[in-house]
Amino acid sequence: MCGIAGIVSLNGRPVALDEVRSMCAAMFHRGPDDDGFYLSVSAALGMRRLSIIDLDSSNGTFLNEDTLEPHEPYQLRDGDDLQMGNLLMHITFQASA
Repeated sequence: MCGIAGIVSLNGRPVALDEVRSMCAAMFHRGPDDDGFYLSVSAALGMRRLSIIDLDSSNGTFLNEDTLEPHEPYQLRDGDDLQMGNLLMHITFQASA
């Protein structure tokens, strides 16, 4: 899970970064590992990032067919394939309504 939030001003009113920071704080649970923000005159964007960590499993954890080093964080991106043992997951991020 990760999260993206943003505001776009269509009437020329400046956008406040604090509003997007508040939106990202509300979705902290979706990505507690990292955040980032972008601000321009008419738009503000924010994101939360979730990382995964292999805890030295016996079968290994693979991200896009590459073995993850134990105890190292890796960020998931849209379209990634994550394999843990016999379980293969294709990661897709969607906007929530």
